[in-house]
Amino acid sequence: MDGMEEKTIQRKQYVLIDVLKFIMASLIIGIHSKSITGESYPMFLSCLMQTAVPFFFVTSGFLFAEHVVLSNATKQSVLQGLYRWMKKILFLYVCWTILYLPLTICGYYQNHLSWRADCLLFVRGFLFLGEHNYSWPLWYLLASLIAACLIYLFVKIRLKTRGWFLIGLLLMFLGWKYEHTNPSMLNGFSAFVYKAYDLVFVNTRNGFCQGLAYIAAGMVISTWKLRNKLFAFFFVVLGGVMFIHDYPFSLLLLSMGLFILGSNIAVAFLENNITFCQTLRSMSILMYFFYMYVIAFMGLCLKKGWIMWNVYEVWGVVWLITILFAFFVCYYMQTESGKWIKRII
Repeated sequence: MDGMEEKTIQRKQYVLIDVLKFIMASLIIGIHSKSITGESYPMFLSCLMQTAVPFFFVTSGFLFAEHVVLSNATKQSVLQGLYRWMKKILFLYVCWTILYLPLTICGYYQNHLSWRADCLLFVRGFLFLGEHNYSWPLWYLLASLIAACLIYLFVKIRLKTRGWFLIGLLLMFLGWKYEHTNPSMLNGFSAFVYKAYDLVFVNTRNGFCQGLAYIAAGMVISTWKLRNKLFAFFFVVLGGVMFIHDYPFSLLLLSMGLFILGSNIAVAFLENNITFCQTLRSMSILMYFFYMYVIAFMGLCLKKGWIMWNVYEVWGVVWLITILFAFFVCYYMQTESGKWIKRII
């Protein structure tokens, strides 16, 4: 990086990626439709759903790298780009945490714990988990922020992109081991480490165990001169087989493969309707963050017995309400009074 002038590039429109992001946002709605019905999906559909959030991570990493042009940028320009990115993510994280407060407060009110305990749980959720009651999508923002901070540190110490990726893979593997470890079989220092991690993070949905590897993967893809469809298809098939057998890195391979396919397949209709694809891009973000309000309402309806729907019916209704909301918000954003919304998506 040092000694090179920063290059500027014309931002390529990855129109099929915009469509895939819309599809992935729809699949994420299905994930939490399952959480309120207690039903399950077929293996193939479950595999696609679990790939959705990793796909967003990989896309973010790739587009950031494309914007900064990591392989041809100075160290200072990369650090400045990362700093701006971190500020934006932090702003979004705080904004959406505030927007989710009604659901968060309801959740803490219903747990019948003391207000002191609820405050501690909120602080832990805000700083380490990125989630509270019915605000699970927030973990994506917090994980992205932590990953960006780690990458900022790596750039500071002149660690190459592949180094970030390898560290991310190591942390992801340790997270997989955590999920597949029986704590009753541990003792001594290993038991202490396990309990300490479990007390703070609860799960592996964070920037250390997932965010870094996925975002670094997107950045690594941006440096590959050859990204052919056969190579991507191999990633998807291998990732799918590994997912079935519950092996580590399965979702990483799947998300990388799907992204490479999406960034290399040209669709004439989409290429000629870029505005349509950009609208889908904005809708996917709005869908990702808004749908939890609809999920929460549907969960209440199911709990009270007001509806007796299966998981596909819940998913379909939540999806329909969410895309209608996202469409009208996108329309409102084009007006003078609605331009402020662009700052939080």
